[in-house]
Amino acid sequence: MQNSRTMSLWSAVSIGVGAMIGAGIFALIGIAIEMAGNLVYLSFLIAGVIALLNAYSAAHLSKRYPSRGGRVIFLIEAFGSGVTSGGLNLLMWIGYIVATSLYASAFAHYTLSLISAEVSIVWYHILVSSIVIVFLVVNLIGAEFVGKLELFIVSVKVLILLGFSVIGFFFLDPQRLIVTQEISFTGIITASGLVFMAYEGFGLIANTAQDIKNPQKNLVRAFYISVFLVIIVYLFVTVAVLGNLDINVIIQSEEYVIAKAAEPFLGKTGFLIMAIAAMFSAASAINATLYAPSYMVSETAKAGQLPKLLTKKFLNRESGVSLLITAFLVLFFANSFELKNIAELGSISFLFIYVSVNIAHLKLIKQTGAKRSPIIAALVGNIFALTALLYYVYEHSMLTLIVFILVLLFSYLFEAIYLKKCHIKKQESDKNHIQQ
Repeated sequence: MQNSRTMSLWSAVSIGVGAMIGAGIFALIGIAIEMAGNLVYLSFLIAGVIALLNAYSAAHLSKRYPSRGGRVIFLIEAFGSGVTSGGLNLLMWIGYIVATSLYASAFAHYTLSLISAEVSIVWYHILVSSIVIVFLVVNLIGAEFVGKLELFIVSVKVLILLGFSVIGFFFLDPQRLIVTQEISFTGIITASGLVFMAYEGFGLIANTAQDIKNPQKNLVRAFYISVFLVIIVYLFVTVAVLGNLDINVIIQSEEYVIAKAAEPFLGKTGFLIMAIAAMFSAASAINATLYAPSYMVSETAKAGQLPKLLTKKFLNRESGVSLLITAFLVLFFANSFELKNIAELGSISFLFIYVSVNIAHLKLIKQTGAKRSPIIAALVGNIFALTALLYYVYEHSMLTLIVFILVLLFSYLFEAIYLKKCHIKKQESDKNHIQQ
């Protein structure tokens, strides 16, 4: 078993960093600034603190219950293999599908920003679909290749982002960072709920537990290192963007705002470099978030909560069928919803999941040996951010709220029907066995 562990600490860190940065800066910052104004860096900081608290909880759970299923196993351990954990695990799968759709959408928007100011809907769908299919093939190759490729991509994009921030600091206008409008505490908290999705990628590290070397030590390190690195990158980049662009310009170009922010001090070359960096970021996020959910779904199926078909191999890749279905559903979401709706739906889903995971951890706290106070703090922070974001979508984006409610109902109804069907089949099988 030990010989099968091929993923290094930094490869695991890169899985988390790759998933986080691909969403946060490149896909969400423009939308978040629309909510919180030029105090949006506080939203990223608040969301980062909540993420660190959740990382503490996830790290201790991962050490106690190491599995490629990650949070799937945590929920089953706490709530059993019934409708409660099954519905949450199905919702989590859908959440990752939505997240991957966000990254694919961001990749397409930044790519199109290099081609034309006007988005061609046909080319948008071609690009969204192509990038998902490319990383579907990459993930079919195996975990070691995923980790090594992710480490390379993450290194490139972090260096570019930090370079952008450092150069941008020399050209920023301090007046743009001064708060001129009335401070909206609600806007800051709502934006922190939205940009929590920019950090949720750290949870994917839990799914590397059976691949990472020396998991008892490296899992915890990977969680903390990845979140700390991303907080620093987000704060630097956010300040650089706010200091170099007027807020109205940011909102107008929110789908490719990082590239736009490089223009004032680096010109068209800067726009090109940052657009390419955004494409790298989105690509690495797709790579990371296709890797983990396929194993997560397979573990859910092994627990009897989803059809056994999802545990089957494809092209000798373990859980290959679940990977194929995940990729297909990503293609559906990415080609059906707008960027903002995808971001809101993903953030709500993951906040809801982390509320559930921390409740589960409180039930398992004697087994994990974790301290109770950080877990309670994470739970409170998640509930607070989730409530603010739900209120915002109720006021501004009813479609997102309706889709989330439908997804939640579907998750639990499917699970209840599936488990009941399995129970009936078992009773019939037992009856036939007795008669024989």
